[in-house]
Formats: sequence, C-alpha cells, structure tokens
Amino acid sequence: MTLLQLRYFQSVCQYNSISKAAEAMHISQPAISIAVKELEEEFGVSLFTRDKKRLILTNEGSFFLERVSEILPQIDALSKLMSDLGRKQHTLNISLIPMGGSNLLLDSLHQFRSSYPDIQISITECSTSKGVENVLNGTCHTAFIIADRKKYDAVDGLILLRTQYVFCVSKSHPLAGLSECNLRELSNQSLILPQDETYLTRELKKRFYELGVTPKVLLQTMNFSLIRKIISAGKEGIFLTKESASLLPDTVQIPMTQPLSISYALVWKKKHTANQDLETLITLIRESFPDAEPY
Repeated sequence: MTLLQLRYFQSVCQYNSISKAAEAMHISQPAISIAVKELEEEFGVSLFTRDKKRLILTNEGSFFLERVSEILPQIDALSKLMSDLGRKQHTLNISLIPMGGSNLLLDSLHQFRSSYPDIQISITECSTSKGVENVLNGTCHTAFIIADRKKYDAVDGLILLRTQYVFCVSKSHPLAGLSECNLRELSNQSLILPQDETYLTRELKKRFYELGVTPKVLLQTMNFSLIRKIISAGKEGIFLTKESASLLPDTVQIPMTQPLSISYALVWKKKHTANQDLETLITLIRESFPDAEPY
C-alpha cells in the first residue's frame, strides 16, 4: 500500500468514476485501475462493485475510505510541517467560524503578525465541528469555535467571550425605536440569516417553528460587506452578537426578550506536539482576552 494508491482510491471515490478521477489527477486510466486492483489484491477484498459504468463502494470499501480520509490530511499536514522546518519557515494554521471568528480575533491576529512577522498565518473559515476535526487530524494548529453546542473532550482551550445576540437594524427601520423585541414580533420582518449549518440559524429556526412561525428570510449569507449594504437600505434586519453589531455603522441594536447567548472558544489538541509558535499565539490571545476561562 502506497500513498499514491491511497490518493488514487480517494479520487475514484470522489468522482465515482475511474475516467473522471484520471482526468482530475492528470494521469492515465490504466494507472488508476491498476492501483485499485493492487489494493484489492493486497487486502484480499473487493473495494468496489461494478455496475455498468458506475462504481459502488462495498462495505469494505466504505470502511477503507473513512480511514483514508482521516489519514491523508494528517500526512499532508506532516509533510507541510517538515517542509517548513526544512526551509526554516513557520506557519500557524487556524480554523475560524465565519464572520464571528474573523471579527473577534482580527485585532489579536493583526497584533500577532506585527509582533512576529516571520510566522506566517494561514486561516480557514469553517464550521465548529469542522474546525475541531481540523485540529484533531493535524490540518490546523488551533480553531476558534462556538463552545455552546457540546464539549469536545479531545481538545483543550480557552473560552474567550460569553455574549448575546441582538437584532440589528438601520436607524430608519420601522422597529428601530423598540427597546427590546421577541421572535413573534419579527415574524413579518424580512431577515438576513447565515447559512443553515450555523449554530445561530439552526437555533433561530427552531425557536421560530416552536412558535408556529416561518421566518421571512431574504438572504442567507456570512458576507459582512454585503450584510452592511443591505442593512443600510433600511428594510432588513439581522441577528448579530453585540460585538459584531458594533462594527455596523448607523445601526440600532435591539435586545431580545428571550436572550440567545453564545460562547466563543479557542481550542487546540490535547497533548499536542510542542509548538512554540502556537504557545506564543495562545499567550497573546490570553492578554487580549484577560477574562478568558478554561474550556
């Protein structure tokens, strides 16, 4: 079993086709067919059943794909780490939840880059679960996540901020004069929400549906520039943390009568290999968030 065989196998699974996998990897079809056959012969199992032009994973093939999908990112991360060490380069790979993560950590990351210009930062935006997965498989050194949903026992970290969402509208919005609002009052309001996989959208839709209300969603996006433009037009509203809402000029923050709270945390793998660059970043983050609590 070789790394090349594993990559060929993963590509075939991705495209459900040897010809498409070969085209994507810029190699010949026979090379991929031989690699898959050699794996099957080595293990004594069939990885695929062949139905006309379709390839269908067997149970053994599905199990193998799960393991391969875990192993290859770790190998790639190790390869990059060793290459960086060989070139005397330092890179910190960070996963951030979209919008909230970049807004809250922006000042700290700017300060870090100014203080340590030789350490390169590479940022990936993704969900909390994907960020934790990236930390555990070695793709990222640390992840900025939402800490409310569940406790991930395989990571350590810091809860940096506990805050609440507010309903954010322009000063010309019809509800701008409210001192507080509830979801039933917002049932006829045009809303901007993040994508469905986010904690906020799932929780809001759950609460709306419990009231027997279907929210009127104009747009689902996490593009802060686009949000700023739409809100300024005066017809739509959006739920943001108080910290993110403060970045929108000429807007009004309306507290919710039934608060929706959220906690943000920075996490890293337990017993991670000593990484001075990561320790330096954690130290700076602690200074930027003096009220941080252990995760």
